[in-house]
Amino acid sequence: MLRVYSSHCKPNRPVLQYCLLTKRHSMFPLLLVYIAEYTINQGVAPTLLFPLQESPFRHFRAFYPTYNAIYQVGVFISRSSTPFFRIHDLYLPSFLQVFNLGLLTLHALFNFIPNVYIVFLAVFWEGLYFERDAYFCSFFGDVDQMFTDKLEPPYLPLVYPSRML
Repeated sequence: MLRVYSSHCKPNRPVLQYCLLTKRHSMFPLLLVYIAEYTINQGVAPTLLFPLQESPFRHFRAFYPTYNAIYQVGVFISRSSTPFFRIHDLYLPSFLQVFNLGLLTLHALFNFIPNVYIVFLAVFWEGLYFERDAYFCSFFGDVDQMFTDKLEPPYLPLVYPSRML
């Protein structure tokens, strides 16, 4: 076990143990985010089609790549926002991500969203706010601040268990 100490830790308590104890509550919300996000992007988004006359597209095959592009713009903004905005609690965003999954799944089944632009907004919001990487970046920034002697923080052992599930 890494035996680097920080001013934020109790005396004689390793940073890695401190991080694992304080951040382990994050594994369930991260698991929810992963399940909801991948289900939306791989399972639900390809079924979110609208009549071509009411959309900006000429072909049905243009919907899914556009959803992916909009999602990636949200992800880019999310990952770039760490210096300005940090997410310290992932429970609310993870439940909102599950709500987003439910909303888009219900639309895929019952077709109640009036136009494609609302789906564009939901997909952008998914990438922007609920993106797990925003939380990872925030978490890594918090761990960086814990290390006073500039050693490389043990990132992978802290967040990788949620990715394995």
